[in-house]
Amino acid sequence: MHMTTNQAANADVLAPSPGTARRMAVLIAVMVSSVLLIACGGDDEKSANSSGTDTTEQSGGGEGLSKNEYLTQVNAAQTTFASESQKLDLAKPKGPKDFQNKLEGLIPLVDDLVTELDDIEPPKQVTTEHDMLVAQLEDYKKVLEDNIGGLGGGDQDQVRKAAGAIGQASSKFSSTFDRTIKDINAKL
Repeated sequence: MHMTTNQAANADVLAPSPGTARRMAVLIAVMVSSVLLIACGGDDEKSANSSGTDTTEQSGGGEGLSKNEYLTQVNAAQTTFASESQKLDLAKPKGPKDFQNKLEGLIPLVDDLVTELDDIEPPKQVTTEHDMLVAQLEDYKKVLEDNIGGLGGGDQDQVRKAAGAIGQASSKFSSTFDRTIKDINAKL
């Protein structure tokens, strides 16, 4: 069995693997960069109406927010999440109980992000993808909630199982979230 430095110093406590903690930190970084990449798109298209006057077309044919309004709101929600989650310092847990405490701080932040994203009315052409972002966050939060208790119980097998499930979910979430953001970018 491979032991981390924390494990070697205190053999009766199994720390989450450094890989799991790093994946959590990377996950947050990916979420920040993915959503902020949406902002790199152009302005709403302008077209001339029958009188020759420029009008701004809203994405989604008048339903939902315009592209820029949507991007602004999603980026604001994401920026708040990223700022608050970085304060948790997920990459450097001092042991399983510390990792558990940090993740317990992450869950309400994920809840807030879900609520904020759920309240945003996306442009019609990205409604499905936007709903997928919310569902992906909810699924990820459920894995955290289902496994977080296993980190602080002291049973090494339970800690290993919980940390592994969280690490796996973090990797999966990171890639699916990033893919969904790319799909949104492609449609906007």
